[in-house]
Amino acid sequence: MGIRAAKVLAIACVCALMGARAEAGQATVGGVSISLPAPAGFCELERSNRSDKIILDLTGKTIGEKDLLAMSADCRQLADWRAHRRKYVDDFTSYAVARSHPAADQLKNVCAAMRTSGARLVASNEAKTKADLEAAFGKLKFNDSFMGFLGDGPNACYAAQLQKMERDGAPIGQIVITAVVAVKAKLLFAYHITPYVNAGTMQNAFVRHKATIAALLAANGG
Repeated sequence: MGIRAAKVLAIACVCALMGARAEAGQATVGGVSISLPAPAGFCELERSNRSDKIILDLTGKTIGEKDLLAMSADCRQLADWRAHRRKYVDDFTSYAVARSHPAADQLKNVCAAMRTSGARLVASNEAKTKADLEAAFGKLKFNDSFMGFLGDGPNACYAAQLQKMERDGAPIGQIVITAVVAVKAKLLFAYHITPYVNAGTMQNAFVRHKATIAALLAANGG
């Protein structure tokens, strides 16, 4: 899990600029065709678009060109960025596969490793949880991160990463929700990245990513 966690960190640093249409992507993993739906309100990047290709190539270099299956970004942010009304697109998702194409029956082992590698986060609106998260962010140094396990189910498990970075001379926070999902006997990694505003951001991002994973499973008969 060390290499995979490092890749998640690297993906989070791609404060991205993205592109174009709200349709489900398709990928073939180990000879199996998999549908990769974008979240509601997100548009899929395409290599045929010059701007999209820049960020796809950059992310591909980070996690492996053959590992990255699809990426999407918030459509409204994207439209503003393409019209030069904003400098960054902050909310995006991506699907990736481990280079070794691990089978879905390894899900429990991978989730167990994620559970023990970081702090336990209660996926709720409890005041104590919020206070702990705010305290953790306050103690982070630039380019440092806080990891936590959010929970698991029969087909997926979830972890969160809170990272503090510097952009344009100002500090920013970023949340990465990672899902490990068993789809058609294959193991996929799905990431949702969004700016950190406060402790409630974590819960909102978690709820949204769970909805994306539910759509992923439904689109693939799971």
